Amino acid sequence: MRSDKKNRMMAAYNGFAGHQTVNHITSNIPTELINQLTGKQLGLIMSALNQSYHQGRASKGNVEMIDKSAIWIGALGKIYELDDIKRIEKTEKITKIESIELDDCDKWSGGHGKYIDGKYYQLYNQRYENGKMIADGKCTEEITNFI
Repeated sequence: MRSDKKNRMMAAYNGFAGHQTVNHITSNIPTELINQLTGKQLGLIMSALNQSYHQGRASKGNVEMIDKSAIWIGALGKIYELDDIKRIEKTEKITKIESIELDDCDKWSGGHGKYIDGKYYQLYNQRYENGKMIADGKCTEEITNFI
């Protein structure tokens, strides 16, 4: 394709102009049309193909791999590099406390959970000991580590 035709094509195209993206889009246009249409007309067709592609992606959650090095998450409006994602490791930290004394507020709330030192503990094994309501508690925290 002549460079002036290609320049007009790219000027009329309104999508991402990365090399691989443009190659993928133009590979879906028959050679007969590339030879017959003007650069501007080709750019408009490229824009329509690109828009259709993104509408289809959006209907499936709008997540897309970009040039095998990043992921676009449309719902968040952000691009994440795969190298950064590979460094994320999630673990769970479970802390158990035995024999938590429940006060009147805990009893009235149904005794399902209690905040202790800013962490929420699920209560189980509730019982009375020496006239006091006692329970055991378990706190599960999700920890994100960047390795």
